[in-house]
Amino acid sequence: MRETARRVLAEPPYPVRDEGEDEGEWGLNHASALLALAHVATADDGDLIADVVRTRPSPVVMNAVGQAAARVLTVSREPGGKLVDALGVILLDESRGTRDRLDALGAFRYVKGDKIGDILVRAGRTRDEKVQAEVVAVLVSNHLTSRLDAIKKITQAWTPNPSRVQERILRALEAAESVTHGDQEASSRQGQTGWEKT
Repeated sequence: MRETARRVLAEPPYPVRDEGEDEGEWGLNHASALLALAHVATADDGDLIADVVRTRPSPVVMNAVGQAAARVLTVSREPGGKLVDALGVILLDESRGTRDRLDALGAFRYVKGDKIGDILVRAGRTRDEKVQAEVVAVLVSNHLTSRLDAIKKITQAWTPNPSRVQERILRALEAAESVTHGDQEASSRQGQTGWEKT
């Protein structure tokens, strides 16, 4: 299945994009191949998926890209390289549609890493409120300790009238901070106890 998907991605997208068409479902063969890779891809498929991202694919292909890229990044020992760069370009591009940007973000939802954290912090400055909220949600889930200052800076602008989505994220942030703070206090107490024993 993996080799077949790779062969399909080496072919031109079909159906082809009509001249002047902005939206559509061209490249359904690529979408099918990427959805297959979403189940069987290995870290070695990252560059191949990155090449698809750079073709400015149709929305249906971009959705499949997000799923296949998520698989690659979660099975990679150190997520990075061309795939992270290509997804970052989509996520940071204010001219791209919200759907495409959220599909790119979806690939980062369950992975960590300094490079990904840097991209998310930059993406958190977007004017697209939906994208911003989802970016902050991922930062809270995966990068709370290392990016707390950046998260606070973004979320401070949401007050005093946050949207429902923003309120939900603010509650999640508060809960995550409480857990983190509790863990730090417990570690501190254990350290003190250990010191007293010595």
